[in-house]
This record gives sequence, structure tokens and C-alpha cells, in this order.
Amino acid sequence: DKEKSTKLETELCGLSVKTEKILQREEKFADSLGAFGLECMKFARVEEEASGISGRYSEPGTRLATAAQFFRKVGNASVRASRIARAATVQLAKAMDPLHAHLNLMPSVRRATQLRADTLLSLQTLLSDQERLTNRISKLAPDITKHVKIEQLKRELEVTNRLAENAKREYDCIRARQANEFARTEKERVEEFEQMLLGLARVQVAQAERTLSVWRSLAEELGASPEEWSQTISVEDSSPEKEVVDGTINRSTH
Repeated sequence: DKEKSTKLETELCGLSVKTEKILQREEKFADSLGAFGLECMKFARVEEEASGISGRYSEPGTRLATAAQFFRKVGNASVRASRIARAATVQLAKAMDPLHAHLNLMPSVRRATQLRADTLLSLQTLLSDQERLTNRISKLAPDITKHVKIEQLKRELEVTNRLAENAKREYDCIRARQANEFARTEKERVEEFEQMLLGLARVQVAQAERTLSVWRSLAEELGASPEEWSQTISVEDSSPEKEVVDGTINRSTH
């Protein structure tokens, strides 16, 4: 159990570090989208000013005004996508709460396993004292001159026996309780981590769908045909990881 909990804590720490990196990347992505959107809006204002200088109804002025309108739309879409990314980052962090909760639980697990080890050591020490006292009494028994010493050792052995019995009961109680607690904790961790991963997937899906809606609307406003989205593009998988079927590489197009 001690080795298992140590390995588990190491893995949880690794997951926690990777989770923090994901959240940091999501935050940077959201910040970059927001900054890009604001710069697009600033550029749109510059284009509008240039349009006014060139003559709003002249050919150059019209082109500049159209460009300003396009950049403003791109800026608005980028800011909206940035807000979606920020909201998704918050939801993602919340979805990963079970990971950090179980990681925070590991110091208690370490203390529990150490308590059991300390209790076992105390029991083993008392059992060793029992054996030592019993052997001494056996060696002194033939010598009648050692009667007083033998009685003293017997009283000491009696006390040691009681202490050993109490230590045995305490150790058995700790071992049984911790076995139940470890089993319960492991079951809860599996269930909560399944929900955690499901929550992660849900957040990613929701973010992708909302972001897709923003950019698709922008693309159509900028002149893309709605029919483009119904077209399917079949591309051969060029990744080094190929699906293996019956020992052969499946290179079919997905």
C-alpha cells in the first residue's frame, strides 16, 4: 500500500503539472485572441480615417472603408472567441478539481501508512521482548538461587504480554480500517476521475462548437459560401501512428 500510494502520488503530481500547463496555454490563447481582436479594431479605425482622407465615396476610400469593416468584424469575432476561451478555461479548471482534491489527500495517506508502520514496529518490538524474557526465564529456571530474579522477569513478561496484546489489537484495527478506507478511496477516485475526464471532454466540445459558430459566421459574412461547410475533404493520414489491424498497417483514408 505504501509503494502504491507513493507511485500514485507521483503520477498525480505529473498530471497536475500537465493540467497547469494546459490551463496556462488556454489562458495565453485567450489573451492572444483578445489582443489580436483589439488590434484589428484599432487597425479598422486607421482604415476609416484613411478612407475619410481619401474621400469616403471615392474608389480608394470605398476600398479602405470596406477593409475597415472587415477588420472590425474580424476583431469582434476574435474578442468573442477570446471570451469563449476564457470561460472554457475556468470551466476546465473546475472540471479538473477532483485531480487536485486527491493530490491534496496524499499527505494524509502518507501519514496513515506511516502510522500503520509505526504500530507494527511497536508490536514487533514487544514480541521481541516477549521472546527475550521467555528465554531468560527458561535459562534461569534450573537455578533455585535465581528465584527472585525469575519472579521479577515473570512480572515483566506479564506486563509485556498485556502490552503486546493491546498493540496487536491496535495494529489489526488500524490495518482493517485502512484497508476499507483505501478500497473506498480508490473506488471514489476511479468514479470521480471518470466524471472528470467526461467533464473535460464536454468543455472542449462546447468550446469548439461555440468557437466554430463564431468563425463560421464571420467567414460567411466575409463572403464564404454556406455550401463550403457541407463539403468533405478526404486526406490521407500522414501521421507516423498508423492503425494496426490483424498485425498489418491499415493505411485507409479517414
